[in-house]
Amino acid sequence: MDNSLVCRDDVSNDPYAVLLSKLTGQDQKPPKLLAGWQHWSKKNFEQHKEAFQEQFDASGKPGKERASARQEFIRGLFGGLPIEEQEMHNQAAVDEQAAAQKDFKERLAAPPSQDPRDRQM
Repeated sequence: MDNSLVCRDDVSNDPYAVLLSKLTGQDQKPPKLLAGWQHWSKKNFEQHKEAFQEQFDASGKPGKERASARQEFIRGLFGGLPIEEQEMHNQAAVDEQAAAQKDFKERLAAPPSQDPRDRQM
């Protein structure tokens, strides 16, 4: 059986899909839904960055644990917000993802852009 025409679930490992994505300037996968705390973090992490750095340095954890420590730090801050604000960020994340999904589907349905800037990665 010729497996070259079999549809793959993970297009990021498919060299043809990667090439086509680069040639057309289109993303390979739709955007993922952020959790409310991730949405909040994108908008507020800069103001807490220094406090996180001090806490992480004081913890003595190795650098390879920085990402999980940052996630824990941000989740703690987000959990301290009023419930209404948490729900607002949860809903904003859902709304932004729905808009991004719609945009992604429209770009997939549209013909490839002729603008060379759109084709550069």
